[in-house]
Amino acid sequence: MGRYSVSEQVRRGLRIGALIILITGGFLVALYLATRVAGISFTDLSRDAAATLEGPWYTGALSNSAIALLLVGSGIALFASGLLPSEASRSRKGLLVALPLVVILVALDDLFMLHEAVFPRVGISSVMSFAIYGVALLVVLGMWREVIIGSTDWIFLVLSAVALGFSVAIDVVLEERLFSLPFSGELIEDPAKILGMVFMSYYLVVTARQAVLDLIEPDSG
Repeated sequence: MGRYSVSEQVRRGLRIGALIILITGGFLVALYLATRVAGISFTDLSRDAAATLEGPWYTGALSNSAIALLLVGSGIALFASGLLPSEASRSRKGLLVALPLVVILVALDDLFMLHEAVFPRVGISSVMSFAIYGVALLVVLGMWREVIIGSTDWIFLVLSAVALGFSVAIDVVLEERLFSLPFSGELIEDPAKILGMVFMSYYLVVTARQAVLDLIEPDSG
């Protein structure tokens, strides 16, 4: 038998569904009014980027897929953190909250081109953006270094940091035109970024998995 009877399902569906419609509808109305004030088209926000730009269907497919994978890994880690008992702030639970939040911020930056098109408008250059993300990551690594080294597959975190750091270095070279490259920088920057995202997502997933396994079977690690 199901957890709820048919009548209970209908009541819950109506109650929660009405709340979801109210919240989502309110957000969309507020967003529409904001676009009117800003003088931009609402459909530029609501439609798919490829359709808006009238580009081919595969526009940004590889980059967006890597970002989606990164967000999935972050979501899994955050979900796992909710299953763990409340402990000290520097426990594995804390790591599974802090690291995904930093990763999500970086993923959203890449998805919406914040460091390239948005932050410079308020005086924050790409280099400053990368520095802020780097400091945030270093703070997380420093606070949870014992957990990372003692109970996670940290080698994948290192591989992710190396790949993403290399991608950022190439991006800075291209952005600031520090020197010319004998090849298209994107041919190295983008694959390095995607590889770093895959390593990071894998690290988050396996760390979350092991944390939950250790909770269920303390000797499974």
